[in-house]
Amino acid sequence: MLAIGQAGALMLYMACHIRSHRVLIYPLLLLLTLSIALAHDILLHTKLALYFPQVLGLGPIHTYLIGPISLMIGYKLLKPKGKLSKLNLLHFLPFAVHIWTRLPTLLLNSSDKLGIIQDYFENTPQIMSPEFNIENIGQFFIFHGHRFAYFAYIIYFLGHKHHELKHAVKSRLHFTLLLRRLVIVYCVIWGLVRILVFVPTVGDFVLSSSNIINSMGLSLVVAVVANFCFNFPIGEIFSSKSTQKYQKTNLGEDLNSTIYHEIEACVSRKEVFSDPDVKLSDIARLTGFKNHQISQAISLSKYPTFNSLLNHFRIEEFKRLVTDGQNSETELLQLAYSAGFNSKATFNRVFKQQTGLTPRQFKHSL
Repeated sequence: MLAIGQAGALMLYMACHIRSHRVLIYPLLLLLTLSIALAHDILLHTKLALYFPQVLGLGPIHTYLIGPISLMIGYKLLKPKGKLSKLNLLHFLPFAVHIWTRLPTLLLNSSDKLGIIQDYFENTPQIMSPEFNIENIGQFFIFHGHRFAYFAYIIYFLGHKHHELKHAVKSRLHFTLLLRRLVIVYCVIWGLVRILVFVPTVGDFVLSSSNIINSMGLSLVVAVVANFCFNFPIGEIFSSKSTQKYQKTNLGEDLNSTIYHEIEACVSRKEVFSDPDVKLSDIARLTGFKNHQISQAISLSKYPTFNSLLNHFRIEEFKRLVTDGQNSETELLQLAYSAGFNSKATFNRVFKQQTGLTPRQFKHSL
């Protein structure tokens, strides 16, 4: 239930951005598919399916769907501007055939489904690990081989085409690496789990605990992805934004460094960074450099954006104010406003990103 709640929260977050970033439909579909399959397992293995018989037949719905959707996500990560070919619909043909064969079960009315579920709980023998023979091995590869084949190709594809991310923005590059690592971990762990099913000493336990294993897996995956999405601008993950625009300028490294140090000296002045309305154009006016020169110099520094450079000095000013004994009775938010922040939410988010602590935790640590 925790895993479904996490997935639901992340889906809601993505849905809020889907109007401006339509490509998010693919991660949404993937999370929805996993959540439906997991909900089916939970309801069936806890006997709650007796109260929700409509779930009968939804469990294996993800079997031939996860692989193709994950591949589409991989395609869009490498080529955000590229349009997916209609031939990619062929990837979903096994899923369509699978659903067609399950239609008789899916279209049963609730009372008939309830009867099947009751019969399952009353007459199903104790779960036992299957024998290691050709027939069972064949069924294993038919049922699980599809997704593992797709995941193996995704691992190869993202690794082989990694050079296409040379100029990708940080969020897109890191998310692509994260996806590849998650798929590798999935293949290793779940491949091992599926093989253990055939081991008599542990196979029974693995089969009877499959719902727990599934929920733990989805919980961890969703937690990792959610943590990433909430720490990076989600619109940039599937965008075509690039750092390459600065590679064609005529400014050399020495000039970039000189410009940056002058910008940093300007921004570090309290009257500059503490102004909540300061803009890049104001820095251009104060330093005499052009806007694009300032943007380029900052982008090639350890602070990739103008706002991140500003926030660095604002956070340092806030820390100085907190450690000043004269401000011991002053509200933390008031000190943040004095440092140049004009939003409580922005201040809390930036402070946690830069220090790993909340402002209150930082104050208590002094």
